[in-house]
Amino acid sequence: MDESQLISKYTGHHLDPDALIAAHQDTGVAAALAAAIGQAVLKLGDAETELARLTPSIIHSLTKVTTTITAEPGQPAPGLNPVGELQAHGPRFDTLIAVREDRIQHLRTLVRLWLQMPAPATGPHRT
Repeated sequence: MDESQLISKYTGHHLDPDALIAAHQDTGVAAALAAAIGQAVLKLGDAETELARLTPSIIHSLTKVTTTITAEPGQPAPGLNPVGELQAHGPRFDTLIAVREDRIQHLRTLVRLWLQMPAPATGPHRT
């Protein structure tokens, strides 16, 4: 998912990519804010990528438990780890969900600030 799509998805606002790019060329608050938005989107994307990478292992563990408890007599049932099937990936998964939420809130704050910036006299619009 590209930067514009993530911004729109999580903030409900469409920011003009040309305005963000143009702001990078400036100095001052607009440039700093555009750079911060770009970094926030990258970090949010990283968290989502990592969550997507871990999801299959979580699904595998849940499938293994379901297969075991629904096995009929005489059917093979995989053994389950008595210490916990999700111990290896569950805490990381939950942490990433919390990190993702924090990054979404940070992005929302940055976008709200961006939308309050005065529009430039010429060039692309901010929204």
